[in-house]
Amino acid sequence: MKKENKLTTKIENKKFGRLLVLSVFNNEKGRKTCRCLCECGNIKDIYYINLVSGRTVSCGCRMKEINNRFSDISGKKYNNLLVERKTDKRKDGTVVWKCKCLICGKYIEATKKQLERGYIKDCGEHQYDDIIVKTVGKLKVVSYEHDLKKYKCLC
Repeated sequence: MKKENKLTTKIENKKFGRLLVLSVFNNEKGRKTCRCLCECGNIKDIYYINLVSGRTVSCGCRMKEINNRFSDISGKKYNNLLVERKTDKRKDGTVVWKCKCLICGKYIEATKKQLERGYIKDCGEHQYDDIIVKTVGKLKVVSYEHDLKKYKCLC
């Protein structure tokens, strides 16, 4: 019991990241918890182990700041896509962008990573257009029927 009290008093009034420890107590589940005051003004209860290990450094305001930081790629062209605007959506923690297909005008959503790495190059409706008007054997490819997933050919 004495050891726990010494640890408790040692971290009171100490700062961990943006958090100042106000008090240490055992919560309703018996877990050692610290009541902390964040630099942003919020008071939050943080598990002792998360605080002293450095896993938790704010009340959550830091994550909000990180999520709001992004490079604006509006107006940039990636392959056959033009980035129009940022959406409120996130995928894997990154911003999702609304993009316009420069071939047909259809809109899709993609992350900057997907665009920069070439994972998404257009709206996905044009993957079969590259052989249209070409001759395959004795057949001339005229069009691709997306509904049927078949090519129309002339003999």
